Amino acid sequence: MPIEKPPLIDRPGMGNVSMGNKLPKDETEVGRMHGHFAAAWQARNLDMESENAFEHFHLFKGIPTEESISEGILKAPKPAIIIGSGPSADQIIPKLKGWKGGIFCSTSHITTLAKYGVMPTMFASPDPLGLMDEFAMPDEDLERMFKETIFGSSPIQPIEYTRFWKGRRRWYMIFDPTKEWYAQILRPRFEWIKDILLPFSANLPALMAIAQYMGYSPIYLTGADFSGSRYTQWRYHNDEWEESIGSLPPENHRVATHHGKVSSPNLMWAWRGMMCVARINSEARHG
Repeated sequence: MPIEKPPLIDRPGMGNVSMGNKLPKDETEVGRMHGHFAAAWQARNLDMESENAFEHFHLFKGIPTEESISEGILKAPKPAIIIGSGPSADQIIPKLKGWKGGIFCSTSHITTLAKYGVMPTMFASPDPLGLMDEFAMPDEDLERMFKETIFGSSPIQPIEYTRFWKGRRRWYMIFDPTKEWYAQILRPRFEWIKDILLPFSANLPALMAIAQYMGYSPIYLTGADFSGSRYTQWRYHNDEWEESIGSLPPENHRVATHHGKVSSPNLMWAWRGMMCVARINSEARHG
């Protein structure tokens, strides 16, 4: 019986926040733009995060029913590959079938992995914005993923994802003590979630933090080259795989990098996020 997928999520105000006249000229200037990105989060993400969180609270009715990330810590170290959206992922993803270590990715990668017969260990969606098209794969692949893959989940992720997913989940809480939304409103409503993740500007460093905390070592990165075009993405529509080739942003939305390439300011900010020293933390360690 075909798996029924909900329609694409369509909410007002989901478009990218304009950089306006603050478009950076190079990657050094991107590093000074924390205030702008914080304002962009306030303008775009906060409404979606709160809507998703309230829906999750009612879904679970405040009762702890599922596992946290820390309940999946390995007994012995195991290597892991973390997948980002840079162009180098094109070289590695087709070779991952048969890899015996862990594979961590975001929701945007799972259809491409499925196309090559690869089931990730865990995928996550730290962003409140999502599209059900990220699950566009053959039903047999989706059924296999329900059985083999863990959805690293947060209360701010799209509620549509949580309702749709039929496999296992492990939960974490995004926490920032400088924002009342995380510290005073969100966290007390989900006390059963034991682990917190510091906010990142990209999925890849967040996935690194989760994998490290779960005991995976060594950790290898692919698609961490945040310059140039995105990796080649695949979606399954009308009984066939369709290629969606990443591309550079328009000329007026490009930024020069120190090594002579061009990219979008958002990807360059994500690259700088890789330099942050941050990790997933457990209440067992920090009370």
